[in-house]
Amino acid sequence: TFIFLFCTTVFALSSNGVNSQNDTILINRDQSVSIEKIFDYIKEQTDYSFVYNEKYLVNTPIVELKKGVYKVSEILNESLKLINCTYTFDNNVIVVKPKKNGSTNPEVLQQEKFLIKGVIKDEAGFPVPGANVMVTSIDKYQKETDKDYIIRGTSTDFEGNFEIAVSLGHFLIVSSIGFETFKEKITTKKDFYSIVLKESVMQLEAVVISTGYQKTNKKLATGSYSTIEKADLQRQVTTNLVDRLEGLSTGLLTTVSNGNGGDNISLTLRGLSTFNANDQPLIVVDGFPMQGGFNTLNPDDVETMTILKDAAAASIWGTQSANGVIVITTKKGKIGKPTVEFSVYSTIKQSPHLNDLQIATSQELVDWESYRITSGIYTNYPNILNGTSSSYLTAVGQVWYDNDQGTITDGEREARLAVLRNTDNYSQIEKYLMRTSISNQYNFSVSGGSTTNKYYASFVLNDDESVYRGDDSQRVNINFKDDIQLHKKLDLSIGANTTFNKASYNSEGGLDLVYDGIIPRYQLLVDEDGNLTDVPRDYLASLKRFYETNPEFLDWSYNPISELAARDNTLKSMNLRFQAALKWDITNFLKLTASGIYERGSTDRRVFSSTETYEARNEINRLTYYDDDEGEWAHHIPNTGGILQLKTSDLEFYTLRSQLEFDKDIASVHNIKSMLGVEAQDKRIKGALNEYVGYNESSLIFDKLFSYGDLSSPVEYFDGVIRSANFSNPAYISSTHIRNISFFGNLSYAYNNKYIITLTAKTDQSSLFGSSARLRLNKLWSVGGSWNIDEEAFFNVPFINTLKLRGSYGVNGNIKENGTTESVFTAGYTTLANLPYYNLSVVGNPELTLEDTYTGNLGIDFSLSNYRINGSIDVYERHSKNLLTQRQITSTQGYSSQLVNNGEIINRGIELSLNFIPVQTPDFTWNNRLNFTYNKGKVLNYELDDELAYTRITSPYVQGEEIGALISYKWAGLSADGSPQIYDETGAIIDANTTLTDANATTVRGSRTPKYFGSFDTSITYKDLTLGVFLTTKLGHKFRKPTVNYSNTVVHQDIQNRWQETGDEVFTDIPRYPTVNEATNTEFFTNYNRYYRLSDALIVDASYIRIKDLYLKYKLNKNVLDKMSLNSVEFIAQLRNIGFLWLANDYDIDPDTIPFSGGVLVGAGGDETAVSRPGYKPTPQISFGVNVKF
Repeated sequence: TFIFLFCTTVFALSSNGVNSQNDTILINRDQSVSIEKIFDYIKEQTDYSFVYNEKYLVNTPIVELKKGVYKVSEILNESLKLINCTYTFDNNVIVVKPKKNGSTNPEVLQQEKFLIKGVIKDEAGFPVPGANVMVTSIDKYQKETDKDYIIRGTSTDFEGNFEIAVSLGHFLIVSSIGFETFKEKITTKKDFYSIVLKESVMQLEAVVISTGYQKTNKKLATGSYSTIEKADLQRQVTTNLVDRLEGLSTGLLTTVSNGNGGDNISLTLRGLSTFNANDQPLIVVDGFPMQGGFNTLNPDDVETMTILKDAAAASIWGTQSANGVIVITTKKGKIGKPTVEFSVYSTIKQSPHLNDLQIATSQELVDWESYRITSGIYTNYPNILNGTSSSYLTAVGQVWYDNDQGTITDGEREARLAVLRNTDNYSQIEKYLMRTSISNQYNFSVSGGSTTNKYYASFVLNDDESVYRGDDSQRVNINFKDDIQLHKKLDLSIGANTTFNKASYNSEGGLDLVYDGIIPRYQLLVDEDGNLTDVPRDYLASLKRFYETNPEFLDWSYNPISELAARDNTLKSMNLRFQAALKWDITNFLKLTASGIYERGSTDRRVFSSTETYEARNEINRLTYYDDDEGEWAHHIPNTGGILQLKTSDLEFYTLRSQLEFDKDIASVHNIKSMLGVEAQDKRIKGALNEYVGYNESSLIFDKLFSYGDLSSPVEYFDGVIRSANFSNPAYISSTHIRNISFFGNLSYAYNNKYIITLTAKTDQSSLFGSSARLRLNKLWSVGGSWNIDEEAFFNVPFINTLKLRGSYGVNGNIKENGTTESVFTAGYTTLANLPYYNLSVVGNPELTLEDTYTGNLGIDFSLSNYRINGSIDVYERHSKNLLTQRQITSTQGYSSQLVNNGEIINRGIELSLNFIPVQTPDFTWNNRLNFTYNKGKVLNYELDDELAYTRITSPYVQGEEIGALISYKWAGLSADGSPQIYDETGAIIDANTTLTDANATTVRGSRTPKYFGSFDTSITYKDLTLGVFLTTKLGHKFRKPTVNYSNTVVHQDIQNRWQETGDEVFTDIPRYPTVNEATNTEFFTNYNRYYRLSDALIVDASYIRIKDLYLKYKLNKNVLDKMSLNSVEFIAQLRNIGFLWLANDYDIDPDTIPFSGGVLVGAGGDETAVSRPGYKPTPQISFGVNVKF
């Protein structure tokens, strides 16, 4: 051993950032260390980095250090002479090399040296600070295995500049994390180099995985992850981040879930794992769960998204992890001068096509309504005729009414019906109630920083129009992040995100009006003279006209066009998220982090129905009555002023977290990482709803004397009939308070970067658990392992760059926030008895436990052909147990059902992710990405209310069947008289006279949930132009084709193919019109409508391959940018919702937008047809934009 006997005393310890060999380091105690450890001390206390070959440090002597302060140059001289090495300083890089010339070509080193300068930028034109610039004697530099040939080195400054001495014949090599290595032979005495680094495709080596709690290199990870980079997200032009997720990750299924062609997207990761609890993945932003939703994020602020799929990846999130976790990391500042980015995007979306609704033609509707009236099926029609009912009649009904009242002749009746048969209002609805929408997005950001302070700020304005006139929204998002180095070992990170949203919902909703029959297809909105028509609704038109002559009544006419200007339905929301983290590097292997987040959100909804709106006028008119005692007309609600409803919701959420991280290499082959932490959360939600009648918008005065108690019992209506007022006080005040505390930890061991083992454990305590010891004893855990085969000495396959096997097993948890161990009561006040009351809203169950999802995962990651092919394959099983289901209980307990842990689901699947570059030249690149998933879920345990056939068909889940199983009656065709027939449990044919009850008579014909889904993205880049196409697919699933329901006024277009005469049963399955006796027999008519609509004859293949979008990008070349003093300018054009490349069904139905489905899950309303959005197909939309950086 060698002992330093000198100790130098100085007054200044370190001149951080100054390139001087007189820099010093402090040794705070006597110790024996390796030379490599001395290098670590120098790196910790200065800005120096080292370049050296690891073989120089094999079997080196131990250095004895005495406590004191040492000059860097002296400690290096004394230690390196022990291994016969020397060093050179160049900028902040210390290059260690043998004292003897290691070059294989000594003549090269003896050539004349000259100085070159240059600048290094990325493909976007931004400088690359800190890039390694080296001069070598050979044309070879891979994985740092050829450092014997390094002659000298340096690094770039904040603006990407460098200078270094070279000689002819040397090689200039530039490397930086995340970029491909640049190399060029020095053949001329060129004095300036402008180098552009290309983004590296060797992602497996460089990708850093974020779990939200900590980051790790993907090479050392054992879990199953998908990483989505900002380039993938920015390829699409949408204002909402969730819209960009479809097809970007294996295992992640997106479904548009709300009605009438809306855009609320539901995410399912590796299959459904719950029946009644939250079924959406946890969304984590910069380390903390997000409360405000995806629309509080600016998509352009996102740097990466990491999808945590298995237990090893997600179990650290405890009771929130069973549905998977999506970790979002937003952009932060980088070292360098300020960089400004500005972008503008416009999107034009075509108006929907109402023909997609598949509603019967006007002729068929007129004939059907006429038949209902003349046959007696419309049983209320005689009451309307004799004046005992005031229900409204459609235009068809009014014609028959006028004829039966004798005001028109039979000839006039037929003439008027003929006009209606030849009238189609679709063009008027599309003209006056719908539109081609235009949405704009304006985005601005600035970033930059130094070694001690890096900042990023952004502002985005979204101005969105809906395809429905009267609906639009504006959203502003402001984001700020700052990373501050308080000390060499102490960093502070702060961030703030604020979103303001204003949305108007003043449309009448064209689809709703059509489906509800308020605007039948033959009902015009505007007459031939351009005047608004009076559209019938609620009450008989003649009665309305009669009462309108009374000054105590308001105008009772209705037209959806006039409602657009009169309605005021506005929602305003604000979301503020502030977070901070203080990181202390206690030692080079021990770090303590204290962090927290505070989030506050508020939503205010204002719905004002003035007397200009039909809603207010109708309420006032119907509740106007004649007071016999007073001998005058009176009003149950004020007839002056409108109705104002104010609804508020406030959220307050905070998390405080402290975690200690250990990360140490031992003897160069062992790496141990561990983390221990504690976290506390507090969530408060308050809500209120108030309603004011007689409200005057100008004076802000309302009727304070009005009492809802006066309407608690049936009251007299305008027509003298006593009815329920249906006008109850909606006011309420609600409050929810949830507290959580968690303890978590993990441990990772890696041997020689080849063999990795990870362990994770977490326990969550929550106020939701009440006094339940079973809930409080939850322990969620995972274990994982991986093997980097490519690191083995025996592995030498030239075309395989990386090869890794991994596996994991563990348990994730889920809990329902409003399903607790304690009963919950809602307090109220009855004006009739003048007493308070309590309503049992949730029946507590002290035996409740967590929902547990046990996940096993095996995977392989690989890179081939010099990283031109990268991919991964995963095989998994997710077994969800103790799922919450509703169990029927005796009603004597005050409630009919109670939540119990009795459900069970299993999902099994395979995932394939593949990125490959078939062609890559300096001017031309062809990129391809394929994501493909197979998942099959099965319900192992689920209790039904009963075992009847109809219950089994309409239940959302059935034990022993696939999730989303399509269960149906067995169709037996039409009878000779056109009636529907099915097979019973014995195989005998029955018709609507017999109610089928035996569930064994039903059949399973596939599932609504696709077994296979994925995407394919291919793009070609020629110089600065990129053209790409994005395909999505769902395969192996079915849907139930909609058809005629004779219980409705608005019927499906199939009615034109109904049975009409003997022999038609050979060609059609559509039942004939029912007779009056059949329609008035409740049991018969119910069966008549069900047997065909819910039969296996209507099960259709839902598979498709969709052309999701086509995009074109163009970047201005460097010569043009230099003249404009800009870093980059990129133009983009995108066409979305182009259509199908292949569609399995022949009915022109988009399986994601099934008409007549109502956008509801199976079973809702007693019927089912789909789990996706109903109505019209997604219409094409085109987007244009430009992004400028300077």
